[in-house]
Amino acid sequence: MRQPTYQQVSEHTWLIELFDDISQQAPMIIAQLVDYLERRFSGNIVSLTPSYTTLLVEFYPAANLSSSQLLTALESWSANGVGSLSSIENINAQNVHRIPTFYDAQVAPDLQLVAKQCGLPVDRVIELHTSTDYLVHAIGFAPGFAFAAELNSAIQLPRLSVPRTVVPAGSVAIAEKQTAVYPFSSPGGWNIIGRTPKSLVDYQCDPITPFKVGDTLRFESITQHQFEELGGTL
Repeated sequence: MRQPTYQQVSEHTWLIELFDDISQQAPMIIAQLVDYLERRFSGNIVSLTPSYTTLLVEFYPAANLSSSQLLTALESWSANGVGSLSSIENINAQNVHRIPTFYDAQVAPDLQLVAKQCGLPVDRVIELHTSTDYLVHAIGFAPGFAFAAELNSAIQLPRLSVPRTVVPAGSVAIAEKQTAVYPFSSPGGWNIIGRTPKSLVDYQCDPITPFKVGDTLRFESITQHQFEELGGTL
């Protein structure tokens, strides 16, 4: 991580730049900064929007916070907080989301093609996908869509050349170095290799998704019977 810098993008909004490149360390450190700013400016923040290398901070106008106050907070955090990466990892370990996934052609139209393109048996593709813990780097594209990385290099493939107009809710997919779950039915161009019966959005909650940057996703293979018992439909 480089020295944090920031730029004011509107009267009450700042973009904090923390990394030059995407890394596995970035989401945990950005998650720590989110937690720090929430505590430092409790009640004064409209939103904190993390991305791969940056954090967008928006304050309430009534808070009347100056850029110098934000800079002072960043300097304090940078000097005292970032060094405790082991404590960040311990906190992150508590935010593991286990995602039961049915890996089968009935719900995964790209599973066999992925296996063929990678030169692997289907069972090996499933094994590689479930044997990795993935860090959430960003939430975007659609509410609750968590971009998580990093896929084993043996199953890294590009997005589809022609996106689908409809991808069913719960579809587990991969593209390049990332994996994700489509939280609701939507268009999409990722390779679908499974489906979870688990609901990943709740419009009665704020935020509507349980995922946040720095969390861990862990995919667990289940049978068709387990999938249907958990409410999944083919």
